[in-house]
Amino acid sequence: MTKASSTRAKSIQAIQIKSPWARGRDLFAFFTIALSIGLGASSTRAALAEGAAAASKEADYESARQLFEEYKKRDQASDPKLVDLYAADATIESDVEREDAPTQKEKYDRAKFCALITKTFADPALSKKSAGTAYESPTMSRELLDKEAMKVEFSASQGDTAMKVNWVLHKSPEGQWQIRKEHTVTYRKSHGLAKP
Repeated sequence: MTKASSTRAKSIQAIQIKSPWARGRDLFAFFTIALSIGLGASSTRAALAEGAAAASKEADYESARQLFEEYKKRDQASDPKLVDLYAADATIESDVEREDAPTQKEKYDRAKFCALITKTFADPALSKKSAGTAYESPTMSRELLDKEAMKVEFSASQGDTAMKVNWVLHKSPEGQWQIRKEHTVTYRKSHGLAKP
């Protein structure tokens, strides 16, 4: 018998030899204390669960930031392994705004995007431009998304050419963030901001 169990047993035994009124009063006090202890334990468990959830959320944001930094590193290095950051079922939409013509729209699956990236990074002139790409810090949100998804937005530029990037990240079976959806809008800064 534990010390706590022994103490409760002695308390109940002491209550049993008293008058009915005294027993009732002491039983009420006894169960009030027990209830308080139980509620205190529940509050502690709730606080611990809340703390664990907050830590998990922060870890998710940190791993999403790491994904962005890895993307930036591979893009500036013209590393074709950039495509490894995309999910197998990823969809990539690319809009290019033109001043005197309709916006050019393209859509790729991961295989076609991989071929495009490999070709682009193999071009010395384009590779040199990639090395000079300037990135702004990303913003991240999980609003309107399920717990296994995250929205990331950022901008990048090369001289007068700028690009708005929107990602939807999803967890891989191993629990790592991957780019599931990407939508980019490329435009000339001298022509004004990109269309919404």
